Amino acid sequence: MRYTKVQYEKAIEHLQLRLQQLEGDALPCSICTDGGHNAYECGFNPLLAVHLCCITGKTAETLHDLVHKDGWTDEVQNRVHHFLYWLAGEQMVFGVQLGPRKMVLPHPVHGDHPYPTETPKC
Repeated sequence: MRYTKVQYEKAIEHLQLRLQQLEGDALPCSICTDGGHNAYECGFNPLLAVHLCCITGKTAETLHDLVHKDGWTDEVQNRVHHFLYWLAGEQMVFGVQLGPRKMVLPHPVHGDHPYPTETPKC
């Protein structure tokens, strides 16, 4: 996927802002200044995006293996359902959205495409 220079610069800026708040505290988020969370859980934090991608890949692999090992049992169906629910951003804890849906891609400027133009293949 191609991103703009502005998007990379914004991601770097968000990482630098994250360094100002390495521990959870009662202060607003150092990245987006929202008072409902800290920088480590901010949707603008690029490291959180990478972390969520790793969790997504591992969970998908586990579910794939379960389907092949056990078949489409009620337990497997329930685990897939919860995984998809998490992916869709439907899980909340204390009003904070969980999962990769919470991530925010920095917007480019000057008419560039705000998101990669390639369509993901499912």
